[in-house]
Amino acid sequence: MRPFFHNNMIETKEYKIGNCPICHSAHINYAFSVPEAPIVCCADCNFLFLHPQPSDEVLRRIYTDTYFLGATDERMRAHVADLKTATAKLYLDQLAGQGVRGGRLLEVGCGDGYLLTAAELRGYEVTGVEYSEHAAQRARAGLTRGQVLVGEISQVSLPSEAFDVCILADVIEHVRDPRSFLATVRGHLKPGGCLLIATPTTDSWSARLMRRRWMEFKTEHMSYFSRHTLGLLLSQTGFQSIQFLPGYKMISLYYVKAHFESYPVPRWTSLARFAFGWLPRSWLEKPRRLAGSGMLVLAIKDRAPSP
Repeated sequence: MRPFFHNNMIETKEYKIGNCPICHSAHINYAFSVPEAPIVCCADCNFLFLHPQPSDEVLRRIYTDTYFLGATDERMRAHVADLKTATAKLYLDQLAGQGVRGGRLLEVGCGDGYLLTAAELRGYEVTGVEYSEHAAQRARAGLTRGQVLVGEISQVSLPSEAFDVCILADVIEHVRDPRSFLATVRGHLKPGGCLLIATPTTDSWSARLMRRRWMEFKTEHMSYFSRHTLGLLLSQTGFQSIQFLPGYKMISLYYVKAHFESYPVPRWTSLARFAFGWLPRSWLEKPRRLAGSGMLVLAIKDRAPSP
């Protein structure tokens, strides 16, 4: 398998931290660092992850009420809402293409609830789990029958084997223990239930182009999956029929520019500012269906997890 980094981009001395969370190899090398956290790489499966992970206090400073784009700008908030609603419809269309068109839907990390609202309009019985009370309140406001619970999935009260589908959109890269997280999610799915994951991937063109400057390398992102490593983890936690699809989202050039402004990347932020600065805002705000840094993964709960 072709590694994400060239050999000369990773230090040769091993980073003694125990075993790889995916393949259990003991051969872990230091790669480079993001603010307040180093990124290490498994020499056998090429899984990239933070070690040591940032403290809860560091994460609290990151996950404030202004974490999401548009938090302090009403026009930007409305623009982001339109884009996220359109992206939610793309995800639901993918589920419909797999024959999933209703039933009980669980979204973990539902944010402001755009996907829950879109799913409810299509006839799903929806439940959201969200860590932020402020976001949960906004999500509830968009629903007529669904519920939104506050906390981590391991802390809230949810029935076992009760949901037909679970959606994890831009969530799994944030959790401290993705193996335990997926096992918990699996426990809430019915046998044969469908899991949809949207997450950044090191296989993406943007990752291979930007390399260490990839915009997804952030302190709050604990794991950086490829199709290979996420496929291994899903198989190990009791999922089968795993499909990898392009991670299409509805975005705009205005959103891309705002993202680089909010999360500066040396040279790339200046390039975005220069490239988009002269374009009319109406053209910048036009929604476009693009696959930038992510992948979409579909899997079925189908067997007992491997030991």
